[in-house]
Amino acid sequence: MTAVLCRSRVVLRNRLLIRCCYCTDPKDTLGPPTRFWRYTVNKFTYVVEKYEQKLEKKSPKAFNVYKTIKSIRYIASDTKDYFSVTKDIWAGRELHTFTRRELEIYQDMQKDMWKIVSLLVLATIPVIGNAFVVIGYMFPKRLFTHHLWNEAQKEEFGQYYLTTRLTHYHNVLEHLDKQVYKISKKEAQQNLLDILHKLQTSQHPTVDEVLQVKSFFSKYPLSIEELPTLYIRQLGKIIGDTERRYHLRHSGLILLHIDRAMVREGIENMTDQDICKACLKRGLNPYGLVKEERVQFLRTWTDITKELDETNVSLLFHCPVFLTYNKQTNITLMKGKRYLWRRKQGK
Repeated sequence: MTAVLCRSRVVLRNRLLIRCCYCTDPKDTLGPPTRFWRYTVNKFTYVVEKYEQKLEKKSPKAFNVYKTIKSIRYIASDTKDYFSVTKDIWAGRELHTFTRRELEIYQDMQKDMWKIVSLLVLATIPVIGNAFVVIGYMFPKRLFTHHLWNEAQKEEFGQYYLTTRLTHYHNVLEHLDKQVYKISKKEAQQNLLDILHKLQTSQHPTVDEVLQVKSFFSKYPLSIEELPTLYIRQLGKIIGDTERRYHLRHSGLILLHIDRAMVREGIENMTDQDICKACLKRGLNPYGLVKEERVQFLRTWTDITKELDETNVSLLFHCPVFLTYNKQTNITLMKGKRYLWRRKQGK
């Protein structure tokens, strides 16, 4: 993919980010963190640095110790990368200069932070550390991060979490169906109704059909600022992320840049594990599909998201529903049951 066509300059004024120019690329920097979050990350850094050397010297007497210690080294490596990326972002480094892996670590490690701290601290305590490792192997989904999961567990837990998200798809469509009728422009209203009709009749909209309604997700009633709170919560649940409006917008911006980095570095060059992880993150169950089908899904996804920016990021959060609602592998996760949503008669 060619280099980014244009870059948005962002200035900080009274802690508000003001766009100096507008283009199809999302803004390229993030504002400074709150004092609480800066304190949290700095404290996290201190804890990891304090316990890492101690942990590496220790040899916990529990089964599968070698694999555990080896995986913990991966945790320490990702943690260091997270600190480095976080500090660079705070310093104003442009998001398009990071690699896909760096941005994914930045986005994912925030969710795993407390698990990692608990693991590193408890693993260094005699007896307790050994017991924690053994108990962790009994309940890996709850106590371990993905670094300590084997391939079978990554598939099982990835599908489990996706299934939970799929149960909220019909709620999003219910909300969207109501919001559509608040659009004053009849042509735009009809375009969205056509998309809803396709989803109801076991089809998916094309890339062009989705992009045709892009502009209506940047203003009332479908922009991220205008959506009702209950609607925002459902969007957060279908992408497995925060349910708060501000943090949802932040996560969407990072995901847009991850998509651009993914295209820039070549989707076909990603490992099978990374491709499956990317599909799961975007709402598709990749298991049961061949690699070409997974790659094609990610290309379709990025064909849409490369045209989005932070002003219409609301559309990004609807893409899992628009692109995967009737996928057979997702329906399989629902044990063959169709989704609950159907458009009400008479609308």
